[in-house]
Amino acid sequence: MILFIISSCQNERAKQSDPITLSGEITGLELDAIVLKTDPRFYWYDQETTEKTINLGQDQSFTDTLDIPEGYYEMTIGDRRMKLFLKQGYDLNFLMEEGSVTFSGKGEKENTYIKEREALIAKVGGKNFYQYFSNLPEEEFLAHAGSLENERLNLINNHGEIDEDLRKTELAWAKVEKAHKFHNYSFTREKVDPLYVPSPSYPEPLEELDVNDEIYLNVSLFPVFLYSYFGNIASKANLEEWEYILNDSFPVTNEKIREEVFFTTAKFSMNRFRKLDEFYSRSQEFLRNEAYKKEITALYLDLKELETGSEAPAFELKNMEGELIALNDFRGNLIYLDFWASWCKPCLDDLPEFKKLQEKFKSEEIKFVSIGMESKKRNLLKIIKNYQLKNIHLFDPEQEQDLKRNYSINGIPRYVLIDREGKIIDHNAKRPSNPELVSQLQKLLN
Repeated sequence: MILFIISSCQNERAKQSDPITLSGEITGLELDAIVLKTDPRFYWYDQETTEKTINLGQDQSFTDTLDIPEGYYEMTIGDRRMKLFLKQGYDLNFLMEEGSVTFSGKGEKENTYIKEREALIAKVGGKNFYQYFSNLPEEEFLAHAGSLENERLNLINNHGEIDEDLRKTELAWAKVEKAHKFHNYSFTREKVDPLYVPSPSYPEPLEELDVNDEIYLNVSLFPVFLYSYFGNIASKANLEEWEYILNDSFPVTNEKIREEVFFTTAKFSMNRFRKLDEFYSRSQEFLRNEAYKKEITALYLDLKELETGSEAPAFELKNMEGELIALNDFRGNLIYLDFWASWCKPCLDDLPEFKKLQEKFKSEEIKFVSIGMESKKRNLLKIIKNYQLKNIHLFDPEQEQDLKRNYSINGIPRYVLIDREGKIIDHNAKRPSNPELVSQLQKLLN
């Protein structure tokens, strides 16, 4: 396969007379189109979401023009995804032949770096995630984290002539990823070793980060990291996360960054807020971004429909045998819904306790219903078999988006408790590992 592309790229601040021109020719493949879109993982703070389908002619050639902002992009060519960095004034050419890519023209150095960055990410693989490094003793973990950071920094430094904005952003990514690992390890290690206590010399995750430096806004992981980090502090202070962010003592004083952390926190944790109405009122006063206000309003209205006493959203989903099962089929029983995925470690961590819970209440009028999401059926079945789970298992990918919207699911695991009449008791119910759940169920069953 050979692909030639020529592009002249501009960002949203460039003149309208200088659009991007993409043209090329593909051999060795029969495609109707290729797709250029904003990279879903690496994207800049002010990078508007872009998705452009570029149609191919019968001879597999194409040409197109468009205006897009500076930033990270992903091009889909058949079953291959290629990462790109595009900026105003680039005249980028690349050749893809039998899976090998070479760049030339303005933007060559930047995109050669991006290609090598992606190769490094692929080489490291799962060793960059807590599912791997939480199994390491502290000393080994710190050496591992340092090694990963050095590889990333060496790669950036070996491409010292790349665009300065890109270079600063990539250095920021390396720092945030290391801080995120330090933060995750400090509490996920306890799941592996309950006796683990961080050593006196264990690094402070924020030690090398200036949380008010706007360069970190171009790191999409940054607000997620701060949400998790400061969420732990808020919990210890007996505050909801949003309350801490709006507190005068909150360490982030930069208005843009503070707003990003607030919005990210709302997306991930809004379904747990007990002071939901107060949060919503304060959010509309605090947020300046109108799109964020609109999204928060939509989430708020969805959650209001899940308040205690509200009718649980109806569903009809396939079980593992392909039979349709409706929520209404369980009427007359308490219902404990478990939204989970095969790849979700917190979901899997709770399975032993979930199994004990089912055994304890096997003779009672309660139905334990697990709904697999964002997974492959064979992976779910393997886990169900390994843990010998006897509860009801549903899996219906075609209904997944409606289910997420109706139950306002922005993260898993998620548990929902429903009464005998089909009304919500708690749309964010206690986890199986929470000892208070047993006493709650016993009271409801009596």
